[in-house]
Amino acid sequence: MKLEYNEYLTNLQNDDVLRQGEQLYLIERIKNAFEESFDQDGLHRVIDLLRSKGITWKFSSVNSLFEEGIDCKILRVGSPGWQSGKFKVHISVEFIPDEPEITEPESPLDEIRREISQLKQE
Repeated sequence: MKLEYNEYLTNLQNDDVLRQGEQLYLIERIKNAFEESFDQDGLHRVIDLLRSKGITWKFSSVNSLFEEGIDCKILRVGSPGWQSGKFKVHISVEFIPDEPEITEPESPLDEIRREISQLKQE
């Protein structure tokens, strides 16, 4: 299964660092850990957990739920009948940055004002 990363994480380099509290982690290590967690064994654990909750769907393969999707039908309240489709699970990893502080861009005149101020002090 291929994990999806949001644009921010996709644009990070492997040697960029994530800090959480006092812990530092290379982005490469985090991505590898997620990808290994959702390998075939990880997908089997997800299926086993679903089955333990009474969800006993039939799959052609473990990957089908995560890649192709599984054929099914949904009946919505008030609808005239069943809607055919596929049920597919996506696992996405995201980093959502806090809004950056908006700072006023420095005016080109600011440098001239500083120089004039320094000249007056001399």
